Amino acid sequence: MHVIKKLKRIVVFFRRSSVAARELADVQKKNIEGENLRKKARQEAGGSEGGTGAANTESDRPKEVLRLILEVRTRWNSLLHMIRRYVILNKHDYVDRALLKVARDNSSKAKPPPPLTPKEVEMLEEVESVLLPLDAATVEMSAEKAVTISKIITVVDSITTVSNIFRVRAGTSWCRDLVTIDESVPLFEGG
Repeated sequence: MHVIKKLKRIVVFFRRSSVAARELADVQKKNIEGENLRKKARQEAGGSEGGTGAANTESDRPKEVLRLILEVRTRWNSLLHMIRRYVILNKHDYVDRALLKVARDNSSKAKPPPPLTPKEVEMLEEVESVLLPLDAATVEMSAEKAVTISKIITVVDSITTVSNIFRVRAGTSWCRDLVTIDESVPLFEGG
């Protein structure tokens, strides 16, 4: 999938370029400091912590500086973690702003990769929604020293239910591929 390759190029660029990594951290720090100042001003003015509109969108911002995560083939679910971190940082345009600043300032030796388009980010969010149940299944199966067959049946049933949901949504080619894979997996229960 070309979107995953494009995302990996972006992540590798930030991992290899100390200038880009520092810029990403600076963009986040400025927003965290700005949010803290706004929160303090609201408290001094007698306003509430909550609120509506922009205040709610600010509350879902990361409270600390985050780095992008690179997928590792030997680590299960690392693709999900890479996508999830990018989606979190992209929600507030941190990655795009850092890429644009590095490109504009010509401050990195390497040329920055182009940012992902909104359609590509939407595709990543779909991939994330497919991988989340698999991550939950992996965590559930890894939680105990001895896994019983009843747990395996429950987890497989949950994954089958999720794949049926994606069968209905099979509008994109990768969703159709997932449905094809699902149909080739034998059933563990009668039916």
